[in-house]
Amino acid sequence: MSDKYFIPTQEFLLEHFEYKCGLLYWKKKTSKYSKAIVGSIVGNKANGDGYGHINIKNKFYKTHRLIFVYHYGYFPEQVDHINGNRLDNRIENLRACTSQENRWNSKTPITNNSGVKGVGFYPRFNKWRARCTFNKKYYFLGYFDKKEDAERVVNEFTTNHQKEFKRV
Repeated sequence: MSDKYFIPTQEFLLEHFEYKCGLLYWKKKTSKYSKAIVGSIVGNKANGDGYGHINIKNKFYKTHRLIFVYHYGYFPEQVDHINGNRLDNRIENLRACTSQENRWNSKTPITNNSGVKGVGFYPRFNKWRARCTFNKKYYFLGYFDKKEDAERVVNEFTTNHQKEFKRV
């Protein structure tokens, strides 16, 4: 099989790398042309996306995804960093998730004018609007005079629906 279609398996990762405290170290070179130094940390922070990357056979993989495969043996739809730190790749900080669950655990967007996900000021009515998404559907939770009331309603909704993926 061509390296173009290579997908690292758990067996491959266990053979070539050693995991310690959220980092992978070279245990063995992946080819005779590899510039890897046995015992050195694998990967780098690349592409400006905030994630660590590892080059294996001329293809880049996100470090956290490889660490997940190293431990669990499969590539999930997505891998979530529980604490939100994209460079904290300790296995206890990683969990399998869906795209939606990963978004629930994301930071509040900088465009948010309230500082709380799901709450925004709606100038047309001069009120705070509360809304959330769940299973690809928007839920309008109401307009409120006080931001705190909108926050409370959003907090109740996210606690009931987003469970452990809710960003505190």
